[in-house]
Amino acid sequence: MVQSGSVNTEMNPADGPSSDAQRALNVLGRYGRPEELAAAVVFLATPAAAFITGSVLAADGGFFG
Repeated sequence: MVQSGSVNTEMNPADGPSSDAQRALNVLGRYGRPEELAAAVVFLATPAAAFITGSVLAADGGFFG
């Protein structure tokens, strides 16, 4: 499973009303891009991840909230 932080989407835009607070909650200080989350999902679907089971991959920009 991939657990994401704030990602810039139409439903949660990086310039939305709560964007400053969401950016303040991660080490990188920015929203994730959809392609960054897609890359994590693609990795888990490759043979390189064949021995990974029952894990949560945090793709959250260093969330500390």
